[in-house]
Amino acid sequence: MGLDFGEQFDATFENALAAAGYGKFHYILVIFGGLLYAYAAISITVLSFVLPSAQCDFGMTSSDKGWLNAAPMLGMVFGSYFWGCLADTQGRKITLIGALLVDGLCGIASSVAQYYGVFLALRFINGFAVTGTLGICFPYLGEFQPTAYREKVLCWLEMFWTGGIIVLPAVAWLLIPLNLRIETPYFLYSSWNLFVTLVSVPSILLALWLTRFPESPKFLFECGEYDQALDILRQMFSANTGKEIEHYPVKSLREKPHRISIVSMTSTKSNKSILRSRKAMKALLG
Repeated sequence: MGLDFGEQFDATFENALAAAGYGKFHYILVIFGGLLYAYAAISITVLSFVLPSAQCDFGMTSSDKGWLNAAPMLGMVFGSYFWGCLADTQGRKITLIGALLVDGLCGIASSVAQYYGVFLALRFINGFAVTGTLGICFPYLGEFQPTAYREKVLCWLEMFWTGGIIVLPAVAWLLIPLNLRIETPYFLYSSWNLFVTLVSVPSILLALWLTRFPESPKFLFECGEYDQALDILRQMFSANTGKEIEHYPVKSLREKPHRISIVSMTSTKSNKSILRSRKAMKALLG
């Protein structure tokens, strides 16, 4: 479904992205992004099914249950700014991997937590991490999409969110009623703990799968890394069309003319190196 641009030795990013075509690479990426978004829905709502059982094991009061429900949301408040800054300075891919690993590992750790305070703290960190997944999923997926497909693809993600909300109660219905209870003087593990463990594992699996995908070419382009962005576009072209990367019609990338600032027109320093400096990081993180 690619477009024929002929031989273009110099192209803007949007034209170069369109020249990469639309096919296998994008379909796999959309499936990955959809599963990522579905997992985010599961991670946010998992406590709704855990609370009745966990209440008995932790001996929670009404106030304790309220704080437990609020903990992930408070984590999301603090995490949104952190992950946003990290994604804009270090890249979409590495930030997404970090957020997924933190979410998954803390989720598994919370499933074996033996004290209410520890469980509460770990669910706070879960909320802190999942907001990174939510906030970066859309730009990461969207920056690979040609303009003609971008809005449609991002709308499709909402179907995966609904799918996650549907799958979670089905899994809870299968696992939580199980007659599973491992109890020692120092350790307690029951069916709801198993449920939390299993719904946390996909986060780690998605992080491992993400290592197979490239960094966002749009991010690299905006940071001045034109050669790296062009290499990724060539790989996308080859995956979508089945042709060798040498047949990709674009040979170099150029910026759109800037009409607002003379400084922005004449500056050749990589934005990436600027943003990665300690001074810039301190400014971004307040």
